[in-house]
Amino acid sequence: ITNCIITDNSAEDADGGGISCMRDSSPTITNCTITGNWGGIASRWGSSPIIKNCTISGNRDEGIYCSRDSSLIINNSILWANTPFQIREDGASINVRYTDV
Repeated sequence: ITNCIITDNSAEDADGGGISCMRDSSPTITNCTITGNWGGIASRWGSSPIIKNCTISGNRDEGIYCSRDSSLIINNSILWANTPFQIREDGASINVRYTDV
């Protein structure tokens, strides 16, 4: 997923209104703006997304939710003004590098 603006979306069951990564998926999300969604990005069930050079801001119900054996890499990105958390982890691995949170 490259050079996208993803805004004003919603999903049920904490599945990420902006982007939902599920069941062993491994997307690379690059140069995207993810804003104003009910959940910015959800990473669940063994997924392994890589987020690079993205702005994730103003999302409700977390900027990023990572759970259930997923593994997430965030590199050179901005997470700002997401509520109630910028990043929420529940049974997952998160690696954050060169990122403003």
